[in-house]
Parts: sequence; C-alpha cells; structure tokens
Amino acid sequence: MVKVKDLFSCLCDDLNYRFFSGVAFKELESLFKFMTPEFLHYVPAINENTAFGLVCGASLAGIKSCLVLDLKLKENIYSNFNFALENNIPFLVIGCGDKTSNIKDIPKQYLVDVEKILKLDEKIVKESIPGLLIIGKDGAS
Repeated sequence: MVKVKDLFSCLCDDLNYRFFSGVAFKELESLFKFMTPEFLHYVPAINENTAFGLVCGASLAGIKSCLVLDLKLKENIYSNFNFALENNIPFLVIGCGDKTSNIKDIPKQYLVDVEKILKLDEKIVKESIPGLLIIGKDGAS
C-alpha cells in the first residue's frame, strides 16, 4: 500500500501537481489532512461541480491539477467529463471506491504503487485528457 506521504511526493515533487480541489469526505480523511500549503494549493469546494470547475480552470491555466472525488457521487458530475474530454482538459482525479468504481471514457489505474501513478500521468499528458486514480475503500495509509 502506498503511504499518503509517498503519494504526495510522487504527485507534487515528481509530477508537479500543484492544484487540488474537492469536497472532503471521511474515506479519504488522511489524504485531506495531508494537503498543506507547503507543497500544494488545496481549495475546498462546496460541491463536486464547483471542485470540477476549479480544477478545469487551473488546468487550462497550465497548472497540473487534481480533483479529489468520492466516487459514490460521480453521477453528480458525470456529464462534466464529456466537456473535459471534448476540450482536451488534462487533470488527475483521485477517487475512493471499490473495484467497480470508475468513470466511463477516461483511463484509470488502481493505486497499488507509484509506477501506476506514473503510467496514468503519462497517458493524461500524452492524450490531454482526465485520468482516474482509484484508491481502495481504506485509502492510502
């Protein structure tokens, strides 16, 4: 299992993700607690649509961005992903869920090791599309 510190080291130090937004939820509490201004900019959002808009805006401004999403609520913003795909807006989605959780039409990887994150980021950058990193129900430790 990847530790939260190692996850953010990979995302922020190695891959240069700097902007994060999402609605805090219990399953990824340790992830949200680790988001401090020393190495990233986290903007808490009132709802998933707001977080999605913030992440898209930051990405369009040239900042590598990440949406943190409770995958149980993905239907609330599913139609927004068509916009991101049609307009080639690359960003990472960190989602919490089980093996059946995914977002149609975007590449996904399960958080098993850092190599999976690197492969997913390569696809996000190369194809200029969103990508989904799925953390199991227990999240990172």
